[in-house]
Amino acid sequence: MRVVVDTNVFISALLSPQGIPSQLFQYWGQHFFDLLVSEESMDELVRVLQYPKIRKGLRSTDGELAEFVRLFREKGLLVTPQETIRAITTDVSDNLYLEMAVAGDAQCIVSGDKHLLRLQEYQGIPILTPAEFLDQIMRLQSGE
Repeated sequence: MRVVVDTNVFISALLSPQGIPSQLFQYWGQHFFDLLVSEESMDELVRVLQYPKIRKGLRSTDGELAEFVRLFREKGLLVTPQETIRAITTDVSDNLYLEMAVAGDAQCIVSGDKHLLRLQEYQGIPILTPAEFLDQIMRLQSGE
């Protein structure tokens, strides 16, 4: 299964190591799904990790954060969006995740962002909260 994960889910995983977003990345590490990334999404992750408000809440060193980003760059499946999508007008930067999903033939997008979640789906690609996606993984794991 190919999945696009919004930057806010990465940040939530770092801020709350026992939370649902962190659990999702454990499943990714066990190869339950393929993570689609783009140069733009990785650049956004690096930028957001430097926000003072985010940095203050992290218990990670600069080296640990660099390793976190490196892992996703190296182990994620790199996609290069070919089309510009303007489905979200209130925060156009969120369209990146739709572009990645289309370019990478994703089965879903995982996000905590209200603009994306409000769409519910895009071109047949469901947009799920981390909890909904974890539930889906658990059902697949149990054979349902």
